[in-house]
Amino acid sequence: MKNDHENEKKQNLLRLLIYLILSFLPDIISVLVIWLIFKEPLFASKNYRVTQLAYVFGILGMMAPSTACLLTRLLTKEGFGNNYLDIRIKGNAGYWIIPILVKFLEGWVYLPVLWFLFMRHTSLSADYPNFNAVSIASYLHQICVVFLCFFSPFGEEWGWRGYMMPKLLKLMPKPAAVILGGIIWGLWHAPFTITGHNFGINYPGFPYLGILLMCLVCVVNNAFLTLVTEKTGSIFPATFIHGINNSLSVSILLTLFASSSLRYKVESAGTIKMTLIITIIPAITGIVSLILFMKKRVKCVNGDGSV
Repeated sequence: MKNDHENEKKQNLLRLLIYLILSFLPDIISVLVIWLIFKEPLFASKNYRVTQLAYVFGILGMMAPSTACLLTRLLTKEGFGNNYLDIRIKGNAGYWIIPILVKFLEGWVYLPVLWFLFMRHTSLSADYPNFNAVSIASYLHQICVVFLCFFSPFGEEWGWRGYMMPKLLKLMPKPAAVILGGIIWGLWHAPFTITGHNFGINYPGFPYLGILLMCLVCVVNNAFLTLVTEKTGSIFPATFIHGINNSLSVSILLTLFASSSLRYKVESAGTIKMTLIITIIPAITGIVSLILFMKKRVKCVNGDGSV
């Protein structure tokens, strides 16, 4: 029995390493090649052709983890059991619906918080004057984007939460797996961060501070997304949450509803400071998620739908 356990552990570790190599290499190579061709960082360029390429590359890059998941399963003959593609809502509706609502609310909570931090000498209504038919229609359009264009966040979720995290959870205790998984996810963003994604390139400590901050953001989000995935046995709730995070973030809400004065104050604070501020509430969500995840009395659903 001990030998079987050791063999299984080695097999999981080998598959995880293959998966990580296949996840990291395409984006690293692509970023380097594009940088050599255009002689400038991809996501910080002012060249229209490069910015268009960056947009396409960003979407395609998000598919690397799921592609790696598919290839690893095929190359190692692991098959597609425990694939986390199950859609089983009965008995798990709370873990499907509540986390999605929580992610929606996170962005809205920051609207009064940012007003208080930057513009509390004026009235709240003056700094959010754009609650009109056009802005609300734009917001509803963004919601449709989340639920209709879910292939890019799916590209990450089937890889990170549907493959990497189950492997890490078999190899180490839950807290260590969540933290290490978040760090790996953050480091996977490093080629993007180095070329200006998320934070730009004009900040103190570039690019190391950006990479470190991305790891922090990914750790707190990984706790939340791993909880949801393991409790539902499906990557689809996490996919929608990831899509909400990308398409309905507080920065998008500010663009839709805030005054130009408030947006200017927020932009003047800098991306690093703002990222730290808007990570506070997700960090609280992540801590609560980790606590819930560690409770033994709450059953997890396996990726094949069994309990």
